[in-house]
Amino acid sequence: MNTKDRRALERFSLDVPALLIMRDAPRDPEQRFETHTRDVSANGAFVYLERSPGMGTRVRVEMQLVIDSLPQLIDVPEQVRLSVEGRVVRRNHQGIGIVFDAQLKFDQPDLDQLYRFEEVKSDE
Repeated sequence: MNTKDRRALERFSLDVPALLIMRDAPRDPEQRFETHTRDVSANGAFVYLERSPGMGTRVRVEMQLVIDSLPQLIDVPEQVRLSVEGRVVRRNHQGIGIVFDAQLKFDQPDLDQLYRFEEVKSDE
């Protein structure tokens, strides 16, 4: 997928806590930075970061989303942790743009499929 196609995917302004994990070189120790995202799409994210790693640096981003209404809709916890690997593809004075190795899938469940109600027949 080229840059133009990646940019065509919808971005969501999403300011959530994130942990950025990276190594400058394969044998270097892991570096961890607590940060937060500015926006996220299915193929990447922009993460605020004071230290700007080199282009192409491999990173892992862990994000924790809190969705208050989720437990009421389906039987899952209200906190969802996403962990995705990728590489730095752009940088500026605010942070870095990361392209993910695999596309994130944000699927909204079809509630009609989850909860099928049968009509109650009354005895008449």
